[in-house]
This record gives sequence, structure tokens and C-alpha cells, in this order.
Amino acid sequence: TKDAFAHTMLGTIYLALKDQSRALALFESALAIEPRDVSALVYRGEIRLNRGKVKPAIEDLGAAIKFGSPTDPFVERAGRLLRMAKALVRRARR
Repeated sequence: TKDAFAHTMLGTIYLALKDQSRALALFESALAIEPRDVSALVYRGEIRLNRGKVKPAIEDLGAAIKFGSPTDPFVERAGRLLRMAKALVRRARR
């Protein structure tokens, strides 16, 4: 389907099933359709962060904050994850 929401929701199901690879593919599909899909950006950023891909995670989380509303729970989650990611970068530089 060409509906980003459907890809994102299916991705969350795979994420709940602990299949990060399939979830990631679906979040990327959603973002190919709708590059400003805040929830897909946050989920993809979280997966990337879990996989140690800190720089791309920071980019996703920053984009989610940029595109989303400050009152959106996904934006709040992106902010928390972004702070964690930046702390990892600071620790790695020491």
C-alpha cells in the first residue's frame, strides 16, 4: 500500500515481536512514502541507536523533533532518546 501509516503500524507489530529487521524495513518503507512521518522516524532512530548507529539515530530523532508538534508524545520520546544518544557520543569521545 502507498499509505505510510500502514507501514508504520505493521512495523510496530514486528517491533513488538522483537523482529527489528522487519520492523526497520517497514519504517524505512513508511519514510519513503512520507519522509516526515514522526513515529516512523522515532522508531527507526531507536532501532538505529540500539544497533550502535548513533549518528543516523541522532539524525532521525532530530528530524522527528523538527517535524512534530512539541506536545506529540513521539516528539517527547525523540527528545529523551536524543539526549541518550548525545550522552553516548560524549562518553565515546572521552
